[in-house]
Amino acid sequence: MMVDFVRLCARALSDAAHDDGTRRGAEALTSSMVGATHTPDRYESGWLPALDTVDMVGGSELADEFVRIAPLLPWHQASQAGTDTALIAVSPLDLVVDVGSLRLGLMYLAPGARTALHHHPPQEAYLLLSGQSEWRYGGSSEFRSLDSPAAIYNHPDDLHAAVAGDTPLVSMFVLWDSPQSGCVFPDER
Repeated sequence: MMVDFVRLCARALSDAAHDDGTRRGAEALTSSMVGATHTPDRYESGWLPALDTVDMVGGSELADEFVRIAPLLPWHQASQAGTDTALIAVSPLDLVVDVGSLRLGLMYLAPGARTALHHHPPQEAYLLLSGQSEWRYGGSSEFRSLDSPAAIYNHPDDLHAAVAGDTPLVSMFVLWDSPQSGCVFPDER
């Protein structure tokens, strides 16, 4: 079930890719799924209050599949300084499905939630599964309105952030090509 979901996401990321960076992310994820297995011994499922709006998610096969598997996933509060972390949940899918050296996860923002502006060394692609949202990404200093499904790409160390609209934002992220994965949250004063 989890491996199938990640394969569906990999296909959707590939289909939605509109630039070389996103295509590279889709290819890395697709390649990592060859022989991938579910790893139930590496995690325990959990739930966070941010996910209490999950009944508002839907509108596509991937969004509906997300709603079905969400209770089975490990969830953690976001650790981003300067945000209301109670409204943001992250599930490290690389604990659930063996994807080699990739970092793979789901990000859930309750309606109106905002991630902190941050950057990190690895390249990153996002697949938006559900929700209308505002994103700063790809080296831009402006936020852009996006509807799901969509794919976006961040070069290494691009500043990026997201803001959910009136419905939850659900996105899958994949990071690759860097041994370092720590996020840096710049002072936004």
